[in-house]
Amino acid sequence: MSRRYEKGNYVYYEWIAEGVTSFRPEENSPGLAYFLPQVQIYVKSFKTSHSTRSVLADLNDLYRWYGTFVKDLDQNNSPEAGFTW
Repeated sequence: MSRRYEKGNYVYYEWIAEGVTSFRPEENSPGLAYFLPQVQIYVKSFKTSHSTRSVLADLNDLYRWYGTFVKDLDQNNSPEAGFTW
């Protein structure tokens, strides 16, 4: 069963599963995420009162986002790591 409803400026989606038996993994089996349903959400952009902000609309946005993870790395040579920049 699912439903969609609005509250204020937000839209909510809700899913309910009924009559589902509990999951019991076998010994040495993969983790729960391998078996259980998952929802993947990709946000291309969102609107504010002043503009539209791009999040992950294309590869350029993805490149910029990945850049935030490495922009503050120390780029000095590191003998401990076994490599240089």
